[in-house]
Amino acid sequence: MKLCCFYAVLAILMFGAPSASQTRLDIKSETKPEPAAPQQTKSQEIVARKITPEEITSAEITPAEATPKEATNEVMNEVTKEATEMSSSRPMTESAGPHSIEPSNPPAPEAQKEAQEKDPENRLGKSFVGHLALDQKQFWTAPLNWRWPDAKVLVPFAGFTAALLASDAAISRRLPNGTSEINGSLKISNYGAYSLIGAAGSFYLWGHFIHDDHLRETGFLAGEAALNSAAVAYLFKTMTGRLRPFEANGNGTFFRGGASFPSEHSAIAWSVASVIAHEYPGPLTKIASYGLASVVTLARVTSKQHFSSDVVVGGALGWYFAREVSRTSRPRPRRSELEQARARSR
Repeated sequence: MKLCCFYAVLAILMFGAPSASQTRLDIKSETKPEPAAPQQTKSQEIVARKITPEEITSAEITPAEATPKEATNEVMNEVTKEATEMSSSRPMTESAGPHSIEPSNPPAPEAQKEAQEKDPENRLGKSFVGHLALDQKQFWTAPLNWRWPDAKVLVPFAGFTAALLASDAAISRRLPNGTSEINGSLKISNYGAYSLIGAAGSFYLWGHFIHDDHLRETGFLAGEAALNSAAVAYLFKTMTGRLRPFEANGNGTFFRGGASFPSEHSAIAWSVASVIAHEYPGPLTKIASYGLASVVTLARVTSKQHFSSDVVVGGALGWYFAREVSRTSRPRPRRSELEQARARSR
């Protein structure tokens, strides 16, 4: 009996009751949710229905939702919008076409005028006075900028001048004392200096008349150097007060109210001659200009108007100012086409 009950229970367990694995599968199948209906994304909704441009600009598509084509369109729209804003912010001229855009901030006439004034021209008037003031400032402040290499020139020149000062009276007494010789030398010195001054003025006027900038500039620079050297020479005369060779005992005493040191004629002659020789560096030009300046210098000594040291210092002043105005760093006007062609052919 017990055996029969055992087999009956075993049969029930095998065929009648569900297994544990089947029970677990049934539970999973019962608890598994039904698949949700597919939802359309925002991009699909936009494609599915007809949309307006306002909705396109107001729609916000995240990078995860945007397709490559939509991202490209979005970037192109932003670039087009920025370009439109930039072009609309720039004013257009009346004569310009729809694609011609003028700069938003054109230079004002006042700024152009100021830029032109900063580029000084070599002309008479306010610019010329400014050049003179700058030249004088450079001359009187030059000792502050002297360095040891400058001693190679300054020391020999100072020694030579000192030797002339010591022998001025002796040299002057050995020169002819005849009235005719003195008057002749005086006329030569005056005519020579006036000729150089006239040459400077002629260069300026004739260059202006024929529109030759180089010739006009040469006359301008020569006049500038002559005025500078004459002004400094006159100031030194007043300060030193040296007597001329024909005054008192002929020793050339200083600080006696004289007007001998240095020579203004020599300063003017060498300033004009040096500018002309620098601007037209041909051999004939140099011989003519420097030769005439040398004649003026010697004639001032033989006419008993100056001592040897007077004319040497005056000539040095003229040469210095000629060098300064010729080699200045100020902007200079462009030479005429003819002069440029001549310069290239040299």
